[in-house]
Amino acid sequence: QQAADNPRNVGVLLDLGEAQLARGRPLDALKTRNRAGALDPENRRGAALRQQAREALDAQAAPPEE
Repeated sequence: QQAADNPRNVGVLLDLGEAQLARGRPLDALKTRNRAGALDPENRRGAALRQQAREALDAQAAPPEE
């Protein structure tokens, strides 16, 4: 709800992205992070979230180990 009320608040967007990632939704987290990144491209927290989301996406796409 906060992201809808504050669509230009980078902190709120990153909070949402982190919550999405924690709930196993890395693609949504990456999209939300990209919205935050458009507002503040130098944000270190956003860069960390992007990396975590990409790693989670890679893990989902990887074939299961035998």
